[in-house]
Amino acid sequence: KPFHSVGGDYFDWMLHDNSTLGLSIADVSGKGLEAALITHSIHAALDVSSRMNTTNNISNIIKNLNNFLVEHTEPSIFATLVYGELNSQGYFKYCNAGHEPPLIYSKGKTRLLKNHDMVLGVFPNQEYRAFSIVLNKEDILLLYSDGITDSIDRQTDEQKGLENLTELLMMNYKKTAKDISSEIFNFLENYKRMDDQTLMVVKKIE
Repeated sequence: KPFHSVGGDYFDWMLHDNSTLGLSIADVSGKGLEAALITHSIHAALDVSSRMNTTNNISNIIKNLNNFLVEHTEPSIFATLVYGELNSQGYFKYCNAGHEPPLIYSKGKTRLLKNHDMVLGVFPNQEYRAFSIVLNKEDILLLYSDGITDSIDRQTDEQKGLENLTELLMMNYKKTAKDISSEIFNFLENYKRMDDQTLMVVKKIE
């Protein structure tokens, strides 16, 4: 959900082959048309770079994307991003360029994947580490922008976004990924939006 008529959040999934799914979520600094145009550039550059990545090295994908943004955007512009590749066995390899930490549900517990590196578009030739986890049957992966967690309760003016997100995931983990997403956005209708809101829910069903 964009904060204005167009927004600076971006998400996408890309089927690279019959067994690997590329997942990405990004948040560009600022709002409105300028941010939306940069998200379009990120989408195009990431799509090309990931399809040309014959060595399966996602660190290089993000390094190339960072250099592209440094070269083609103003110094005041930056973006956060999580990009990962999930195979049919549940192996999820990802890079986090300063984005909100992915949230995992597994066997009745939740945890944050807190490892991350520098945001995109600030310094050239940054190195980005690849991390990995394994999703087992019924495990859930949440990727989200800070507009989800920065929302403010209309009655109390409190900001309890990550706590609410974790509780909603625990309450609805038996539902489909689509229904979990709907439950979260329905809950957020009671909160004041401060920014674009983007959410991706991935559930391993086999």
